[in-house]
Amino acid sequence: MKKPIAIFLVLMIGVTMLAGCGGEGDALKGTWTGKDDNETDSTIVFDGKGGLKFTAFFDNNTPGTYTITGNQVEIKVDGWDTARTYTFTIDGNKLTLTVPEDQYYVGFDLTKK
Repeated sequence: MKKPIAIFLVLMIGVTMLAGCGGEGDALKGTWTGKDDNETDSTIVFDGKGGLKFTAFFDNNTPGTYTITGNQVEIKVDGWDTARTYTFTIDGNKLTLTVPEDQYYVGFDLTKK
């Protein structure tokens, strides 16, 4: 009788570990296209590992990094003076990157490809 209980416990631990590792993953992973607040065509490709490529105006596939904390994402693109923090919301295949009220950079309204 002990053997079935042990097998059950091992299976439960395995399922719990998989759920913890898999989770929802990186909500931003993928290619997002749309416009910034200035109506400039923009594309951001999030690789799911903290790296990205940014295309807009003069930037063409410029590399960068991002870090997600809750519903905030900090984005640093090579060539930008500083990192920019956004609040992000995802509704279906729509991503909105909202700028904090005390900042003066552009936000984005993007659609997942």
